[in-house]
Amino acid sequence: MGPSLAKIDASESSVTSRRYGASARPSTPRTTPTTSPSGTVAGTGNLGGHSHLIQRGSPTLSASDHDHDHPPAAPARGESPSKLPSVANPDRQRKLVEIVREHGYKRFDEPVQLASGEYSHDFIDAKRALAQGEHLLLACRTLADLFTFSGQQYDAVGGLTLGADQFAHGIAIASKKQWFVIRKAAKGRGTNQRIEGAELGPGVRCLVVDDVVTTGKSILEACEVVESTGASVVMAVALVDRGEATTERFADRGTQYRSLITYTDLDIDPVGEV
Repeated sequence: MGPSLAKIDASESSVTSRRYGASARPSTPRTTPTTSPSGTVAGTGNLGGHSHLIQRGSPTLSASDHDHDHPPAAPARGESPSKLPSVANPDRQRKLVEIVREHGYKRFDEPVQLASGEYSHDFIDAKRALAQGEHLLLACRTLADLFTFSGQQYDAVGGLTLGADQFAHGIAIASKKQWFVIRKAAKGRGTNQRIEGAELGPGVRCLVVDDVVTTGKSILEACEVVESTGASVVMAVALVDRGEATTERFADRGTQYRSLITYTDLDIDPVGEV
């Protein structure tokens, strides 16, 4: 596991519960979250549904989130993806679910259009959710864990701007790797390049990241751009997956893919056609 960006000494905050109003939660009844997530591939919930009572306040990182945790041993190279652990530290995942629910989730009375073109009452703003430095650090460390336990290696981490930017930088610093970001279009001046940061090419192994995926269009586009340079995509990871379509599409192309949080963890309806 790569070193952390900083040693954060913080005791666990005392948190209180509150009941969401009708405009801030799904209208359908949900179940209480489980406390022992199973190792599953992305698209399958790890924590179960949340009840209408959720934790209020900003979860903090304790010493156990850094130097004193003991994640399970990595599986052998080539082991079936379904047998790979979903996260190295389930406590981190649970904290991230709370962070995203508290700081990045909105429920609208009328459906709103998502970047994918789909419509939903539920909106996830991962950038707002992780605006606090320690929350971003926690997400970067846990996303890196998803890859570490695949038993593979990577040289550079990045993806399509803006969904990948913060993770590309944070994971690269924490794991001492190179980072890159992919413009939505070539800049049209100077070198006219589309990829900024690390120089990608044959022999460079890449971890592709994104914040929130629905149909997988953006993260799949990032993979295609990376591969067009001759570099390889060894794995793709997302912070939040809102449906099943992305998992199916990566399975079709033969690329290993994981998400840290799924729609069932957030207790929202899936979006995106398979």
